[in-house]
Amino acid sequence: MKHDHTITTLGGTCAIFMGVSYFLGGASYLLNSARQAINNYTYWESLAKDNRAEILFHFSLALVGLFGLAVVPAVTTFFNGRVGQWFIWINNLAYVGFGVSLIEHLRAIRILPEWTKSFMADAINRPAIVSTHLSLELDPDHWLQFGVVGLWVFMVSWLAGRHQLWSKTFTWLGLCTAVSYWLVVFGIAFRTSVLILVGGSVGGLILMPIWYIWLGRILRK
Repeated sequence: MKHDHTITTLGGTCAIFMGVSYFLGGASYLLNSARQAINNYTYWESLAKDNRAEILFHFSLALVGLFGLAVVPAVTTFFNGRVGQWFIWINNLAYVGFGVSLIEHLRAIRILPEWTKSFMADAINRPAIVSTHLSLELDPDHWLQFGVVGLWVFMVSWLAGRHQLWSKTFTWLGLCTAVSYWLVVFGIAFRTSVLILVGGSVGGLILMPIWYIWLGRILRK
């Protein structure tokens, strides 16, 4: 049974854009002084000085969510009936993960500048903003955006390797990419900045961009 090339071509193009978006997100994370802040107060003070890297970070991950919603159905179409119901369930979780990423980071782009102004305008506002900062995030521990999406990348890579739909090199690259997602989740869960840094830098700057761009080329063939 032939699959719909319109879906896979669109998804492949979006996968390539996802790779670029992840790279921009990883770069803006590493170059963002606010993300290296030692506490919530210095985070907001850094944003007040220059929030461009933070806005670029959120904009990049919002694009990841947007493009991801097109990549998931393209991958399902690419498998052409070789998957079971359990993989469809994982796909549905991936939709949730990418959707949350889109909504959360668009909200951040809109709200962060206003909160930053309020933080710097009056010292009375600062404790309230610091204590409610996490309410801005729909997925503060990133179980959906990174944990679930990482599971989806893992299963896509494992299934494709099992059915020999692409090379072993790309399969292993996908498995390593999934691990980089999970390093971020575990780093947040256990408050281990090294795991977040490794997952965000190695994953965001190298593994995720390469994997999604490579996936995009496969889907577009």
